[in-house]
Amino acid sequence: MIDKEFCDKASSASLGGYEVKYNTWDLCEKAIDEEIPGDFAEAGVYKGTHPMIMAKVASLKDPSRRIHLYDSFDGVPKVREERDDVEISAYGKSEDGDLISSGVAYASVEHTIQAFNANNAPLDMCVFHKGWFQDVLPNEQIPILSVLRLDTDLLESNEICMKYLYPRLSPGGYFITDDFSNEIWENEYYRIIKELGFKKPEVFKVKGQETTAWWKKI
Repeated sequence: MIDKEFCDKASSASLGGYEVKYNTWDLCEKAIDEEIPGDFAEAGVYKGTHPMIMAKVASLKDPSRRIHLYDSFDGVPKVREERDDVEISAYGKSEDGDLISSGVAYASVEHTIQAFNANNAPLDMCVFHKGWFQDVLPNEQIPILSVLRLDTDLLESNEICMKYLYPRLSPGGYFITDDFSNEIWENEYYRIIKELGFKKPEVFKVKGQETTAWWKKI
């Protein structure tokens, strides 16, 4: 059963409505109840609201599962690729092509730990993966996952997360994205899933926040 009181309190460390937090709790519970193997992960965590929820569910139902937090912990990077040019007004442009923080959505590891402690969320099962996705993901051993959540804001960032994390999501595992916001993003997801060799899933939108979608991996 969803602990709405905990989710509502944890929401103070994030943007977006309450329904997306309830969705994360619900799918983490389902993954455990359905005995889908693997840990929980989010890429693009900000101050860690969804990892807090993941950790709380795991602590109650299966403490053996780890919670993986993938983030630069330095904010969203400036735009590097033409396909993300629509976001230049929000994040600025990297003139030399380097990965540079825009300063937007900045939250350090320390800020995230403080948010966990303020919400009495369990930290002992969390694993922090600090750095740009482009640097971290190709150089780490990615665990098997049962729930994967992405909130990357940029198509470039999203593609590298999908490339390295989605194949590690167990069959029947739950995938959530906060960036299913328009036809461009939707088509990007379907293209990447096809190129990775997986089937197009049945997509469900979260009530009250149509940019958040989830599906079971097939």
